[in-house]
Amino acid sequence: MIGDKELERLLKARDLINRIHADTRFAVNREMLKVRTLAVTTVWTVYVERPSSEAIWPRAREIMGLTGTAFRMLIAADAPRYEPPDWHIRTGCLAPKARSAGVCGRSPQTQFRVTDAETGRWRLAGFCSRHRDYADQVDRAERAVRAGIVPDPVPNVGGLLPCYINASWPDAYAWASPAWKPPAVGIRADDWPVMETAVAAKPPALRIILGGQAHDVDGADDAMPTGATPILQLVGDDDEAPDAASPSKTQ
Repeated sequence: MIGDKELERLLKARDLINRIHADTRFAVNREMLKVRTLAVTTVWTVYVERPSSEAIWPRAREIMGLTGTAFRMLIAADAPRYEPPDWHIRTGCLAPKARSAGVCGRSPQTQFRVTDAETGRWRLAGFCSRHRDYADQVDRAERAVRAGIVPDPVPNVGGLLPCYINASWPDAYAWASPAWKPPAVGIRADDWPVMETAVAAKPPALRIILGGQAHDVDGADDAMPTGATPILQLVGDDDEAPDAASPSKTQ
């Protein structure tokens, strides 16, 4: 017979799992959908199976069939960051056509970031061999922008695991992704001023000043830290949820 406390834990697990599945922010890309599965698996492991703290991460990995590298990559996938909306879409040359509206569209041979100086948002811009001069103009403008003070863009991907699981996530993200740095707005997506999905977010327009005239260009092309890692505990259950050993010790 299930006792009151056991029933309460099962109901909490059900509530958290339902909330995780209802959170459309996980659907931003395929990687984040796998992160959602990790969140659900962790909730199940902590609340239902209740292994020792050292066994929580290994058990979650076992349930999902993850290697150490795959597990680390999932943590890295949830690291809060900004991604342009067309990050995974390859497009053609963005140089404007000479005698008509639109862009060249030929296969690009060079590409680089183009940054919005006001928001810090960026996109990848590609250019074909025919438009090297134009690409050089764009590149010089980009270098000038990045030489100044450019704000960090508000993240639009990641930061979802901290919304459901208490842990030392800055350490976890740094362990999983050495180049990652915590954003100024915090690591929890719930705390960000706007949680935009990379699918819906509007990218910065490519606007280059050439010969005193402004040119708008539409379109675009198509990223783990040693040290201490998190102690895992479920949100809202600080007194009951067991701590988990560092993920780095499970590798």
